[in-house]
Amino acid sequence: MTPPTVKLLLALVSQKSTNRANEMLAGFTEWDDLSSRATALRLAPLLACSLKDLLATVPKAVGRSLTAAADQNLGHNIACTSLTARIAGFLAAEGIETVLLKGIAHIHDCYDAFEGRLLRDIDLLVRKKHLDAVARCMERAGFYQERSEKTSAEHHHLAPFLSSERQAVEIHWNLVHPLSPVRIDEERLWATVKPCTAIPGSF
Repeated sequence: MTPPTVKLLLALVSQKSTNRANEMLAGFTEWDDLSSRATALRLAPLLACSLKDLLATVPKAVGRSLTAAADQNLGHNIACTSLTARIAGFLAAEGIETVLLKGIAHIHDCYDAFEGRLLRDIDLLVRKKHLDAVARCMERAGFYQERSEKTSAEHHHLAPFLSSERQAVEIHWNLVHPLSPVRIDEERLWATVKPCTAIPGSF
């Protein structure tokens, strides 16, 4: 059986369950448990955004903790967006198109609050024929790889590149593992991309 605190957490972070969450909040007291679960599930910033208009009713210590998590994540996401724009810019200068994947795309297209989504690495898609050129551009721009191999038949991306701040960037050439039973045609994939309004020059 799902604990009531988890049910409330899921309702709060779902953008389609506002009424249900408000009903469950009536008389709720397990705030420390809610905050701890949100932190463990990497949902604390999103929970803070969901409770933004209700923070006056949240215990002060919990409210401060959630707000701090959201503020810290906001700074991180701004830094990641800036770094992504820089990469997209120097690759575009070499005639290489980039597509934003996963978290870096989600924070601009899927979340009402920019600070709600936690990011670990930055994932970008390029055409397979450009992989060697991309690696050279990344190295020239000061990024480095800790693993010796540049790519592998067992992966659909290059070994992660690290910035001087150790922010990881994964350069993908497909969306699925080469050994996956699912196959995605590269040209058909690229025919579906749309320009990214948040980072000009990327998709």
